[in-house]
Amino acid sequence: MATGAIARATVDVAVVAMQADLHVPVDDGNAAMLVPATRSPVVVFVAGVLGDRLGRRRVMVASSARRRSASR
Repeated sequence: MATGAIARATVDVAVVAMQADLHVPVDDGNAAMLVPATRSPVVVFVAGVLGDRLGRRRVMVASSARRRSASR
């Protein structure tokens, strides 16, 4: 849950700045701020299920390989 709090704090700053620049309604900006809070628990749940089915090491290696190739 700490990941969700950090992600929400990061998104809050970006959304508030963009909201003012793009004249986005407050309700739409609030909806955009909820995405990281709901996404984090879902990712944790999916990673846990994949770890149980495929093996924790395989899931960790596969996710880190994708992340490294995406950052290059």
